Amino acid sequence: MIQHKIISVVLAVVFVVTAHVFFKAYDRYVTEKCALRILTEQRARLETRQGEEAKKRRKVRRVNDFVSRAGSLGMVPSSWRRYDVDLEEPLSFQEAATVLQATVNSEFYYFAPESLHVRTAVASQKRQDPEAPVSPPEEGVEMEGKDLWLTLTGSFVVRNRH
Repeated sequence: MIQHKIISVVLAVVFVVTAHVFFKAYDRYVTEKCALRILTEQRARLETRQGEEAKKRRKVRRVNDFVSRAGSLGMVPSSWRRYDVDLEEPLSFQEAATVLQATVNSEFYYFAPESLHVRTAVASQKRQDPEAPVSPPEEGVEMEGKDLWLTLTGSFVVRNRH
């Protein structure tokens, strides 16, 4: 009978020690699993950041290549002159077509528009008197013989001749 009690005590001690070892191992498992999840997320963020950085480096390289090529072709600010345009006049359709045709870009200049506004007799008179001439936005400006009021602002950027 004493043997049964000793075996029971030994088995109880073994059970307690085994339970303690199991729970310590399980605690380490949970801790390591959490650490693994955190490291996996950090790795994913790092890979994403590295990819974004590589894209930015490629873009910067392409921009630098473009700037170098533009500089070798004379496309630097010192090679260009800017002329501001602020036109507000009554014009015929023919004159308006000529003005707008002058704003077409070429190899040696381009037009950087800021605004274009055209008022015709319809807009100005609201068809109350179709025979009346277009009225300008300002009083005292003569519109006789003109079809529209043109307002154009912007800048011509012209290449200097060396």
